[in-house]
Amino acid sequence: MKKLIAVLVLVTSLLPGLMAQDKEASTVWAVHHFTPKNLPAAEMNKRIIEHDNKFHEGKSAILNIVTGDNSGDILWAYGPLTYAEMDNRKLPEGHDADNMDLNNKYIEEYHSMTLWKLQPDMSVDLGDEVENYATRNHSTYKLKRGSWEPFKELVAKHVEVYKKHKLAEIFFYTADYGTKDGHNLLLISPFKNFASFDDDWGYKEKFEAVHGKGSLKETTDKLNGIIEESYTFLTVVVPKE
Repeated sequence: MKKLIAVLVLVTSLLPGLMAQDKEASTVWAVHHFTPKNLPAAEMNKRIIEHDNKFHEGKSAILNIVTGDNSGDILWAYGPLTYAEMDNRKLPEGHDADNMDLNNKYIEEYHSMTLWKLQPDMSVDLGDEVENYATRNHSTYKLKRGSWEPFKELVAKHVEVYKKHKLAEIFFYTADYGTKDGHNLLLISPFKNFASFDDDWGYKEKFEAVHGKGSLKETTDKLNGIIEESYTFLTVVVPKE
C-alpha cells in the first residue's frame, strides 16, 4: 500500500513501534482487510451479512473503502472484544465451512488483521447527542520514534476544544501489536455527508479562545514535526437491515 506523506492539520482533515500496554484488560476491535472478487458490491455485502448473522450474532461492522489506494476493498470489524473472549470463543457448528466458502467464492486477496485498541482519553464520544453517521474519515499515522507522549499532549488540546464546543466525535486507536508499515495510530471521525466538509467551524477562534492567540498554529507545527507519515481514506458503513 502506498502511503501519502502529508502535512497534518488535525482539524481541517477531520480528522511507535509498539505503544506501552495498560495493565488493565484490553478491549479491541479485530479488523480484517481484504479485496473482494470482481462482483457487485451489494452481493458481497449481502454474503458477509448472512455469515455474520448466522455465526457471529450480527456483531460485526462492514465498511466499504470508497477513496484512496484501496478503493473497493472491505474492512470487516469484530468487537469490541477482550483478549479473554478471543481465547474462549466458541463458534457454531458449520462456521469454518461457511467461512471457507465465503473466502473461496468472494475474496480475491486477504491483506491483514489488525487489533485496534480505543484510547478513550484521546477521543470525543458525544453519545446520544449525535446521530450514528454511516460515513467515516480514517487517518493512520506513523510517529517519529519517542513521539508518543508529546503526540498525546498535543491531541489533548484539540480534544479539550472538541468537548467544550461539542463539535464532532473523534476516536483514536492504537494497534496493539503493530502494523507492517508502522502506521500504528488510527483516527476515525464520523461525518454526516460530504457537504459537511464545506462547513465553516470557526475552529481557529474556538481553539485560541481556549489556548491563547497563535496556539493553533503552534500546536499544528509541533504535530507536523513528530508525524513521519500519514494516510487518509473514507469508508461507508454497510447497513444490515
